[in-house]
Amino acid sequence: MSAEVADKNLAIDVDDSNLQDQESGYTWEEFKRSWDVLQEDDSGSLQKAVASFHKKLKLKRKLKDVNLVQKGLVRLELALQTLEVFVSEFFEQNPLGQIGLIVSRDGLAEKITDLSSNPSDHIRNFRSKKIRDSSGSFSLQNSLMLAINSLKRVPNHGSREIFTIIGSLTSTDPSDINSTISELVSLKIRVSIIEMAAEVFIFKKVCDDTNGVFSVAINEAHFKELTNHFIPPPPILNNTIEAHLMTMGFAARLHDPTPTFCSCRNSRNRNENPNFDSTNSNQQIIIADEVFQCPDCLNMFCLDCDLYVHETVHNCPGCV
Repeated sequence: MSAEVADKNLAIDVDDSNLQDQESGYTWEEFKRSWDVLQEDDSGSLQKAVASFHKKLKLKRKLKDVNLVQKGLVRLELALQTLEVFVSEFFEQNPLGQIGLIVSRDGLAEKITDLSSNPSDHIRNFRSKKIRDSSGSFSLQNSLMLAINSLKRVPNHGSREIFTIIGSLTSTDPSDINSTISELVSLKIRVSIIEMAAEVFIFKKVCDDTNGVFSVAINEAHFKELTNHFIPPPPILNNTIEAHLMTMGFAARLHDPTPTFCSCRNSRNRNENPNFDSTNSNQQIIIADEVFQCPDCLNMFCLDCDLYVHETVHNCPGCV
């Protein structure tokens, strides 16, 4: 009897569950009253509800801006790591070359290191907090003017090149950048740019007018490949090769029967005087007990004269 009752109860439960599913209906048939979400305050106004809605929108915008900054920091970190390898390999292939670092932030340009051939100084600055602090807008003209002040003192037989990595799509410049481009052309300074975002007209124009190279990095591997392209020295243009002749003169050695000394006294550097030999002489020398003889001219000298000839004059008077 108890088993039959249990079966009946189970059947009733199953029928009830099926009935509840039928009563719930489909999702698109549900009716939602969205205006119930807005709640009035004590005075019957909806200002607090609207203000709360705007606050949520601002919080979403704030989170979105943080994500953009994080992407920029990842891009900056990639550039710094790639430049560390670039500096090391650059000085391996260009031991006489020099590199200086310039950073642009807040519309200004700041020199981090002067032109030098010490890679450890540049790599140490890459890892410092000073160069990783990125903020504000980028200024191409201020960066170029600061680089011109350093490169204008480089002699003509050396190549002058500005290698720039940009992650911005705009440039905040204080004046007309075309005048800066004209100065770069007159000083024969080559500007090359790697853009990490997209192609910008003014950036490409600077490279084209100065015979530089403008490139846009597609991904990390492509960015490293573009950077390694600037490790070998650039080709020398024909209009930059100039031959400067220098007037040089060479002294002629003349043989004169009169005992004289050469004015330049260079003969002692090529032919050292041999040591005088101690010998006995039949001649009577009052001021010396011992006599020294030159093996070439066979003249006799006292000890003081021997020291004077070898330490001061460096030429035997009898041989000259």
